[in-house]
Amino acid sequence: MKRVLVDRKERGTGTAALRSYLEIVFARPGVDRVWLIVRNHNARAQAVYEKLGFVRMDDAGEEARRCDAVAEAPPEKCFRMRKLGPGPSQR
Repeated sequence: MKRVLVDRKERGTGTAALRSYLEIVFARPGVDRVWLIVRNHNARAQAVYEKLGFVRMDDAGEEARRCDAVAEAPPEKCFRMRKLGPGPSQR
């Protein structure tokens, strides 16, 4: 998924859409994490992601290097957040 845009904010639509997406994705075999890129100044999005269990990723860590190998790195003024799936794959 590339982007989710919500026309009317503060109604829970984006949160519900992301929650449903996470349920579908984590039900797939072999999926143990999801990451996204968020702008530094977007406090509203960061709060939603944190509410759903996302945490900020270490930009210099091994996990970030693996993400960089398969997708674009966060642009300037952005960072990655990730959520681990349920089960024994959590690290």
